[in-house]
Amino acid sequence: MVPLSQAGNVVTGEMVEELILAGADIIKVGIGPGSVCTTRKKTGVGYPQLSAVIECADAAHGLGGHIISDGGCTCPGDVSKAFGAGADFVMLGGMLAGHNESGGEVIEKNGKKYKLFYGMSSDTAMKKHAGGVAEYRGSLNLHLCGCSQAEGAEPQDHIHQGHSAAQHRSSYALCGHLGQCNLKVM
Repeated sequence: MVPLSQAGNVVTGEMVEELILAGADIIKVGIGPGSVCTTRKKTGVGYPQLSAVIECADAAHGLGGHIISDGGCTCPGDVSKAFGAGADFVMLGGMLAGHNESGGEVIEKNGKKYKLFYGMSSDTAMKKHAGGVAEYRGSLNLHLCGCSQAEGAEPQDHIHQGHSAAQHRSSYALCGHLGQCNLKVM
């Protein structure tokens, strides 16, 4: 098996081309569309996800690469749109965060169970995975000028039934409405 390399996140065809020509096989597309992402609100930086997927998929596929649509999916219809726009893979962080099979800390409040999940630019992610805001590359320049600011909320999602049941329902919905027997043919 040949190892694959992944790079990103980007939102333009030009950056996809540069990364693929530099050796990346798969590019993650999306800045700001995540369900808990606050980048657009805090920085004004971002790009509409569907537009980014269309542009980036075209660039990647022209060079034999692939893309992952990262963010913006809140329901099965969004997944369908991402695949229709050319995504090879779709990340479903917020859609699956509260399911039993998903990782994450379980918290109980008022007799209900919740799972904590967070964006990758949140304080929690920086502390857990990057040693704090000073070492997180995306925030390094802000930190050096004394303006450290995390981007990403840390909501709690109540625990849902197993994700395999949700996946089954979503697949049926997507395939049924598009007249296909499986997601691959779409």
